[in-house]
This record gives sequence, structure tokens and C-alpha cells, in this order.
Amino acid sequence: MKKRVLITRKRYIFLGLAMVVAAFGLLFMDGLPDATRLRADQLLLKSMEKGHYINSDDLADKIISGDPSLLIVDLRDSVQYAKYSLPNSLNVPYGKILDKDYIGYFDQDQFKVVLYSNDHLIAEQAWLILSSKNFSDLYVLKGGLNEFFNTIIRPQEPVATAPESEFNKYNTRKAAGYYFGVPMPRSVKNGQGGNGITETGGLLASKKRKAITIRKKKKKKVGGC
Repeated sequence: MKKRVLITRKRYIFLGLAMVVAAFGLLFMDGLPDATRLRADQLLLKSMEKGHYINSDDLADKIISGDPSLLIVDLRDSVQYAKYSLPNSLNVPYGKILDKDYIGYFDQDQFKVVLYSNDHLIAEQAWLILSSKNFSDLYVLKGGLNEFFNTIIRPQEPVATAPESEFNKYNTRKAAGYYFGVPMPRSVKNGQGGNGITETGGLLASKKRKAITIRKKKKKKVGGC
């Protein structure tokens, strides 16, 4: 038990040191005006908050329900994005998030932006950089596409002794997987509930986000009524 506690403490210490280094590094990044920088201690506190994560179950539910408030951003390169991506996601490669052609997607108050990559490390770095510019409503897909795949596309069936709630969660994930292109069993395809979803064998790569118009964030009035 003590050994497990020590390991956990070491992990938190390592995470804290890594975030401090990242935070101080951001202070010296080119292209970040002084007026928009957050202090290193502010970045560290923001990075340790859990409120900026969205898990795979919640994101899958929002995608399937067609939540209009979401703007999903794939931070991988264009080659990986073309092979497979989450439905309705935009491709903004990580190295270009501050480019003038893309920064408008983050400097706005029209959508809640969900950042993702293969894991959540790149998205976390992007979140830190964008947060240092004081952009808000930014979220990170916890675990990235890897965790999304293991949770929604290939969920693990609960053991026989698991509570009913775990089986309900598993069945919900299996049903969601059909939307994202998991091949359906013949019994489902030939019976009720097929819902016209075709067998693709992987994440849907054809449902790219159509061009959207981003409204510039309204500037707050200083003084007066």
C-alpha cells in the first residue's frame, strides 16, 4: 500500500515539474504578445484542472446527437486526418494553431472547441498555448483517439459478475460504435435497428465538417454604459 502511495506521489511530482517547464516555456514563445500571456503559475493551475477534459462517452454522445455548439479540431497532420478522423472535425495541424488562417477558430465565443490527437498530450500542449492567449471554451479529448477507439470502437465486455450498470454502459458504447463505422453483426443489419448505417470497418473518414463561418469575438467595452 505504501509503495503504491509513493509511486502515485512521484507521478504527481513529475507531472507538476513537467507542467512548470511547459508553462515557463510558453512565456518565451514567439508570437505571444505580453498583454495576452498568462503567468507561469496561472498556466500551471489551469493545466492541473480537470474541467477542460471531455471523455469519449460524452463526446460520442454529443457527436451522435448533432450538438451544434461543438467545434471539433483534429490536431494531427493532413495525411492522418485524411485516413480517418472523428465525424465533423476540422483539421488544424498542431504546428499551425496560431497561424492567421486558423487562429479565428479559437479566438471566438461561438463554439466550444474540443481538441484531439492520437493521445491527449499534443492536445494538452495546444490547450496550454491557446489558453496562454486567454482564449476560452477550450477542451481536450481525454486519451485522444486511442482512448476513443478503445472505449467506443472496441469496448471491453464486462466480466459476468459486473454490475448491471457496467453492462448498460457497454451496450451503449456498442450502439455508438455502429454510428462511427464499426461493422454490425448480421442479426442487426438484417433486423430492426440497422438505421441505414453502412459497414465501413473503422472510424468514419467521409463525414468532414463543412466550411463554417466564424464570427469575430465581440470586444468588451471599456468604461461608460
